[in-house]
Amino acid sequence: MSLRPPLSARTLAGSHEARENFPKARSVYAGMRLACCALALLAAVGGCATAPALTSPVAGKTVLSKVSYDLFANTSVMLVSSKGTVVLMDAFMTLPGIKPDLVTVSHFHGDHFDPYLLGFVRCARSTALVERFTYKDVEVEGLASTHGGEPIDPRWPTNVIYILTVDGIRIAHLGDFGQRELTEVQRRQLAGVDILIAPCTYLLVPEKASVALIEEIDPRIVLPTHCTRAGLKLLKAMANDVIVRDDRIAIGRADLIPGRTRLVLLERSDDVFLVSRFLIMELPSYPITKFMLALLLALATVYWVLRRVFLRRSSDELLLAERKGN
Repeated sequence: MSLRPPLSARTLAGSHEARENFPKARSVYAGMRLACCALALLAAVGGCATAPALTSPVAGKTVLSKVSYDLFANTSVMLVSSKGTVVLMDAFMTLPGIKPDLVTVSHFHGDHFDPYLLGFVRCARSTALVERFTYKDVEVEGLASTHGGEPIDPRWPTNVIYILTVDGIRIAHLGDFGQRELTEVQRRQLAGVDILIAPCTYLLVPEKASVALIEEIDPRIVLPTHCTRAGLKLLKAMANDVIVRDDRIAIGRADLIPGRTRLVLLERSDDVFLVSRFLIMELPSYPITKFMLALLLALATVYWVLRRVFLRRSSDELLLAERKGN
């Protein structure tokens, strides 16, 4: 005697209904894919339309731009010299239409390295190399450092600081700088840096240690990356001024005030980015959103428990009926 319950008419009806509804489910799935493609196309069109404005030079000034749809890391920064040379530092989720002349990569983690950009765009590049060279009107120097506090290997460093000199301004991108203290070589090479692009997150070193390093380097302008709320609070307390700009900021020698450190926050202002930021970063923080998520979780748990109970009861009843019939 088999203990497997017989296939009831209700089960057959359910399977027949599922077969009838399969085309509907397939059409819904196709609609979802079409919506995703439309959103991607909108982002691409918006990015291509924005790219020429971001890469246009400003006479006598160096332009720094946020050129990615990244919501959290903010590691990718583009530099445009007064002569129009485009340098992309630590490319990540780069906007379509951006065509750099030079790309620098501090290390090969996914939020600092865009293999698709480097694979399809022909440009000069320096990928985590300790080297010094001049490209057009930009002087580039790679400085060995460490990502996780391990000893520095000058031949194969786990992180490279890139120092760029352009239009008489020295700009340093620290990448993922994981040291609590500067070495003598780093301290000497970073002396006199005007613009510092630096992380401020507990994932590398504590925020207070990061801010202490920034104060030691003493730049005129700070652009934070990997910045937590605690790190941003400390940076705002450290800075003399806080400047918020949409997409990009143009900086000349006259904008670098001796003895004053300015915190610059670059934010993308296009519709796709604003909607994404609202859905991912702002909406979950609303109390009503937290309440609805908790309610949905509770209802899903109750449904799962009741479904298990009723399925078990139905199975026991079918087994009992089959045994009585035999």
